Amino acid sequence: MQPEPHKSNEPPQGATDEVRRAGPIGKVLLLSRLLGLFRDMALTAMLGSTATAEALRAALRIPVMLRDMISEGTLSASFSPAYREQQQSQNPEAALLFSRAALSSLLLLLGITLTLLAWNAEAVMTLIFPGLVLHEEAVDNFRRLLPYLALVPLMAFSRALFIATGRTLPLSSLKPFRMPP
Repeated sequence: MQPEPHKSNEPPQGATDEVRRAGPIGKVLLLSRLLGLFRDMALTAMLGSTATAEALRAALRIPVMLRDMISEGTLSASFSPAYREQQQSQNPEAALLFSRAALSSLLLLLGITLTLLAWNAEAVMTLIFPGLVLHEEAVDNFRRLLPYLALVPLMAFSRALFIATGRTLPLSSLKPFRMPP
C-alpha cells in the first residue's frame, strides 16, 4: 500500500518557513541587481568607453578582488567555528577576548597591507593591468580607493561575527550595488 499523496495546495510545514525567509532576500537581491544596472548605465553615460573609464574600472577592480577573496565566506568559514568554540568553553568571556584579538590582528595586518599598497600602487597597477592608456590616472584612482579598501575586511569581519552569533544580514545581497564587478 502506497502513502496517500499530499493533496493540499499548501506547501509542507517545513517548506513554509523557508519560503517566508526567501521572499525578502529575493526582493533585496532583485533590488540590488536593478541598482547595479542603473549604476552601470550612469557610469557609461557619464564616461562612455573612454580611457578615463577604463582607468576607473581598473582602479575599482583591485578592491573588488580583495572583497571577493575575503568577504565571500573565507573569513566567516575560518572565524565562525573558532568563535563558537570559544562561546561554548567554560569561560564566558573567552568569545569576547577571541573576537577582540582577531579584530586587533586584522587591523594590524590591514594597516601594513594598505601602507605597502599605497607605496607600491604604481607597481601593483602595472602588474595587474599592463598597457593601460591612462596608467597614472588609474594609479591615482587606486590610491583614492584605499580608504574603501580598508573597510572591506572590517565589513567581512562584522559579517563573520554576525554569522557566528547566529544573526543574518539580508542586506549583504546588495553587494553588487556597492562595487562594480
